[in-house]
Amino acid sequence: MKKHLKVGLAIAGSFALLSAIALNLVYRKLFHNPTEVHGISAIFFTLDEKEKFLTKYRSLPSSVQALEYKFDIYDNGFAPSDWNFEILAKVRAQDIPVWIGKRTKSLQAADLGWIAEMATKNSALGLSGTPTVYQLAGERCSFVAVYVKNSVVALLDTSEGCVAQGT
Repeated sequence: MKKHLKVGLAIAGSFALLSAIALNLVYRKLFHNPTEVHGISAIFFTLDEKEKFLTKYRSLPSSVQALEYKFDIYDNGFAPSDWNFEILAKVRAQDIPVWIGKRTKSLQAADLGWIAEMATKNSALGLSGTPTVYQLAGERCSFVAVYVKNSVVALLDTSEGCVAQGT
């Protein structure tokens, strides 16, 4: 009988330890501080450095000739996390369609204020004219503004909804 008591206590002890570990994991998932990643291309000197850092977090649809970006990622431990990518790139004219992807021409005015500010940081991204805006339908906000004359694309991809210009 003593042998069965020892086995029972060992099993109970093991169960208590596993329960404590499981509760700790659940607590950490629910109440830990989210991981945040912030990226800005201005801290890098070369196109290669900029591209290497960005592509750790988001792939690019094609090669680029010039690149500027800013992004924030909040990994809250649960899916989906929150993100905001603003990417401005000079690409080959034949690569523009892969940046547009499944987006359709948008009739809604998008907030493009960030594009002009970002373009001033890189002379290769000279912008002229009015861009054509293509937006991905759905809850997530994802649009590409295309400056055809300059072969420049501006990509906004965010987990938040799109905000119409002027609101």
